[in-house]
Amino acid sequence: MGANAIIAYSRPGRWRRSSKRSSSPSKRSKTQGSQNEIGTTPSPSVGRIVVYNYPGGADGKFAPKQSPAMVQKMNEDGTVETIVFSVYGIFFNHGVTRGNGPSQWN
Repeated sequence: MGANAIIAYSRPGRWRRSSKRSSSPSKRSKTQGSQNEIGTTPSPSVGRIVVYNYPGGADGKFAPKQSPAMVQKMNEDGTVETIVFSVYGIFFNHGVTRGNGPSQWN
């Protein structure tokens, strides 16, 4: 089997080997590009997964950490409502601003 061989799934329990490669150019136009191109900042949207920065404990007992969060709603003032997923449970945070500081999302 050569370096360019492709293994394709044909039906349950069957795999086939093929050395054919698609010679057709990509159907994606150059103007489409990716949504996360360098220099662009994606805007928040409902259902987007973001990173939430926990501030940590005020007494220093708990260190700051990051957790995944989902944008639930975009507010008119530029803040978002988030659902934060943690090993300790699910938390709903209101009026969260964007940034890398404590209690912010990015």
